Amino acid sequence: MEQAIQLFGYLVLTFLGFVVPIAGISLSMHQDGISKLSKQYKNEKKQTEEKIQKQIEKIDTANEEGIKELKKILATLERIKKAADGKIKNLNPKTQVLKLFIPLIFSFLGISISLSVTKYNPFFYIILFIGVLAFLYALKVLWDLLSIIMEVKKMIDDYKERSNTNLEQSVVSILEAIKKEKPEFLEKISVTLNGEDINNIIPDGIIIKSDQKQEFKIGFLNFEEQMARNVQIGFVFPTDFIIEKSAGYSIYTDETRQVVRYNSDYVHGWEQRFYAPLILTPLKEGLFKIVTFIKGENIKVIRKILNLKVEK
Repeated sequence: MEQAIQLFGYLVLTFLGFVVPIAGISLSMHQDGISKLSKQYKNEKKQTEEKIQKQIEKIDTANEEGIKELKKILATLERIKKAADGKIKNLNPKTQVLKLFIPLIFSFLGISISLSVTKYNPFFYIILFIGVLAFLYALKVLWDLLSIIMEVKKMIDDYKERSNTNLEQSVVSILEAIKKEKPEFLEKISVTLNGEDINNIIPDGIIIKSDQKQEFKIGFLNFEEQMARNVQIGFVFPTDFIIEKSAGYSIYTDETRQVVRYNSDYVHGWEQRFYAPLILTPLKEGLFKIVTFIKGENIKVIRKILNLKVEK
């Protein structure tokens, strides 16, 4: 048993000597991304607080059934606010490194003390248990830290991809203008909502219910012979909607809007691609003009306005 404890101590030392410094260096290398992500979560928290206040004001005039729905929405908003607040705190590199370093120190001290205590003494088991518990907590902190690094890296990659796509399209447009030749961009492409071409939906719009969760099945149609490359489709919503997070799309949030983006490396000719459903809850009634867009390496930016009519 003593040998097993010593091996465990070596593992803790390895974490202290290599993992903690590497984690700190990784965070310091992504300061720009951390700053952008922190700003986004601060905007999300601010928006959520405003939504919570609006929903609280609705409760006074709602009926019993409406109050139940509003309480569900408030619970969802509170979870979003709590998650955003937690992310903001976790985005401080110094805090994260300390949260990882301190429990590892406690774990190492617990193991060291347990080795000097007579075995089968109750104090021996207590100290050893504290050391193991501290190490397990450090593992959780490390997992959270890796998740943050991955999220920051994804944001930086998305930002670079958008910048590169815009630059490539600008260069192509300039070259085509110089050559005075017709650009080879795809034209017979479209977004689908619940299996229907968005072009057929746009004249009348879609009617949905206020304070009720809605699910839209999102797809992309390519009716060209040629493959569509580096495709991105998106929707720009105002802050009057709760948009559920999903691994299938990214959400960018600022003070006045929420931008949902779906990405595909390619979509073959004569193919329909389906994505993760977009799940949202409108928080107030009215007519909302939702900007939709399609862009890509060989796609000129296509923007359309989709009317969402939110009713009781």
